[in-house]
Amino acid sequence: MKIKLLSVFIIFAFILSIFYFYSDFYEPTYNAECGKYENRTLKIKNNEMFLTIADDDCKRRSGLSNSKQLDASHGMLFIFNEEGKHGFWMKDMNYSIDIVWLNKNKEIIGIKNNVKPSTFPTIFGEEYISSYVLELPSGFSIKNDLKVGEKINIL
Repeated sequence: MKIKLLSVFIIFAFILSIFYFYSDFYEPTYNAECGKYENRTLKIKNNEMFLTIADDDCKRRSGLSNSKQLDASHGMLFIFNEEGKHGFWMKDMNYSIDIVWLNKNKEIIGIKNNVKPSTFPTIFGEEYISSYVLELPSGFSIKNDLKVGEKINIL
């Protein structure tokens, strides 16, 4: 009986450890010094994305830097106080992403697909006057046929 109970406990501990490591691997870690991050949902062509919000200087500066990986259903939304030329680079990034610039009406005004970490220190998007920027998993924009002029529904 003790062996059965021990076996059940070991299996249970193993399953819990898998969930722990799986969530740690797929969930990006963000800069704890920036405080609590808000989350929102984004609907793009019948896809639901879970966005972490970067709405202050600390969060925007940190972005997805140093995170391990971006899950297929996650992204980051950068919200700026003023419309402007908001350039992005791949400093301290560990994976490629798509970057999408939006105007104040949340319409797509620019897309850069599959931006690789090796592009650092190149700055992308300075030609756009934007209020919002989305960082999405690499390939998302092409897979979902995102086009300039489309409106994005951020809930």
